[in-house]
Amino acid sequence: MIEVITQKTSLYEQDFLLWSEDTAAKLRARDFENLDLENLIEEVESLGRSDRKELLSRLVVIFEHLLKRLFVQLPQAYRDWETDRKSTRLNSSHSAKSRMPSSA
Repeated sequence: MIEVITQKTSLYEQDFLLWSEDTAAKLRARDFENLDLENLIEEVESLGRSDRKELLSRLVVIFEHLLKRLFVQLPQAYRDWETDRKSTRLNSSHSAKSRMPSSA
């Protein structure tokens, strides 16, 4: 006889888009008791980590290009670096901007 094992999977595991829409609707309705808090907290925390990782990555690229600009004496090579530098913009979030030191 074949035993059927059913495992209850959450909406978060089944359909992330539907879960996020459902979570947003519950937040708007202030239905805090029925929120999937564990997964919501995990997603909010991961947003912060992703922003920091992206910011660090972009800063590394800019720093590499500045070093190349200072130490490589091949003017014909500058064109590619300048194009890449211009396309690498710091589109940081508001909170990331608030954590950056201001130039006074």
